[in-house]
Amino acid sequence: QEDAINELKDAINDLMDIAQDRLDDIVDNFDYQITKLQAMRDLTEAYYDSVNEIGSLQHEIDKDLAKSKSQYAYLDETLRDTIFNEDDYNKLSSKLQGIASECDALYQNYLADLSTLTEDEIYKADQITAEYERQYNYKMMEYQVAQAELNLIRAQTNLQNVMANRNVRMYQNGQWTWVADHEQVANAEEQLEEAKWEYKQSQIDLRQQAVLDQYDSLIASLEGQRAAAENQFEMLQEQWEEV
Repeated sequence: QEDAINELKDAINDLMDIAQDRLDDIVDNFDYQITKLQAMRDLTEAYYDSVNEIGSLQHEIDKDLAKSKSQYAYLDETLRDTIFNEDDYNKLSSKLQGIASECDALYQNYLADLSTLTEDEIYKADQITAEYERQYNYKMMEYQVAQAELNLIRAQTNLQNVMANRNVRMYQNGQWTWVADHEQVANAEEQLEEAKWEYKQSQIDLRQQAVLDQYDSLIASLEGQRAAAENQFEMLQEQWEEV
């Protein structure tokens, strides 16, 4: 009778081992699907952020152009050239649309990479997302250059408008004349110098980031090779344990 009980226990233990193996497989599959979906969600969120930021800047230059056009009727030809015009708009708008197209291509490519990962390849998810974010961040630095360029144009326009606005009466050379407010001119000149510096610095930052990205790309490649080797060994170990 004791032998029969022991045999029953052994049989139950065998069934429990089989059930545990099945549960492990189910949990592993859920982990795989969750990891993949989370990576795709993070990628999509980063993409939406880029789309929204670019759309916001596009809206700003749309408003600037509309404002300028409303002033054209009240300005002579010289003053019209000093404010934000269609050439400025087309230049910045074209740059923004180029960045948007590149971000869209990056997103579609990396989303496809993530969606086709198998369970044995899911370890690559973080690497793919990190690579997108690296390239996305570089595109956003290009966005910052475009934004700095817009701020520079605004500062130049502001200084020209302030200097053209002769609203202060001053006695010069034996007569009263209308001149620009020297405090407003000084403030506008300071803003212009700051905008020039920010634009120049944004270009320097972009060039420096390109160099750093080269290192990051090499490091990511080596990390990917290391992860592949580790994953291959883990799969071999699991196969051996099943023997």
